[in-house]
Amino acid sequence: WAGLSSEIKRYDLADVAGRIRCPTLVTQYEGDTSFTDQPTRLYGMLTGVRKKDLVHFTSVDGTQYHCGPMSPEVSNEACWDWLDEGFGRLRSPRRRLSAARRPTPAGRRRRASR
Repeated sequence: WAGLSSEIKRYDLADVAGRIRCPTLVTQYEGDTSFTDQPTRLYGMLTGVRKKDLVHFTSVDGTQYHCGPMSPEVSNEACWDWLDEGFGRLRSPRRRLSAARRPTPAGRRRRASR
């Protein structure tokens, strides 16, 4: 584990983030001690991306901590919703989160559910 951790720490997106052009979803979890401010910094470095969103997951949604282990259905559903909104329906019809439970992307107003 120590060797893997050392290798992971060497990775830095600062040199390549400005070259990313594809639509990008960046997620940030309240209480994530592995990635504290990195998601916000990465979002700011995505200067060449026309469609980018930063979604904050919180304890209000039950999605705090790294990858939202307390409520993965909420974070997973938010990711599927982002894909559906950006690329059209990618999978079979499914239950959508109610607007009250859906995390709001930074800088965007919460929409009513479809």
